[in-house]
Amino acid sequence: MPDVFLSYAKEDEKLALSTHAIFEAHGLSAFMAKTSLAPGALWADKILSALRSSPLVLCFVSKAACASPYVQQESGIAIEGQKTIVPIVWDMDPAELPGWLRKYQAFDLRAFCPEEYAAKLNEFAGRIRAKKDTTRLWLVSALLLLVVILLYIQARQA
Repeated sequence: MPDVFLSYAKEDEKLALSTHAIFEAHGLSAFMAKTSLAPGALWADKILSALRSSPLVLCFVSKAACASPYVQQESGIAIEGQKTIVPIVWDMDPAELPGWLRKYQAFDLRAFCPEEYAAKLNEFAGRIRAKKDTTRLWLVSALLLLVVILLYIQARQA
């Protein structure tokens, strides 16, 4: 299950690739069609599966993306699946976001130089990683508690 799904138009691939690299550097699994699909894969099925299983969707929204039926479909599926969605804009004002994305707080790159964007994205990826680690620690603790309870019950029955 990917930690994050990257939805982008082909024209925005360079920005999506740099974002993918930052998330991967933080030990997070980022699904991006360009890097995640193996030759011969049933790409539509793989994309849909990754989108449905990812808790977070970064939607790179540009003028090209707004015209892309694939980005529109992915956004709709993410909204329907009640995913956490972060629109990322850089060549348009967030007020120009299509209606289906306008209700989500956008990450507006127009305010940042590339280095600042990378720093902000590293910070964001770090927070996601910390949340993932906390959740994993909680699950391990719950499993250990369950084992202790089962061992206690087994000892009492013996």
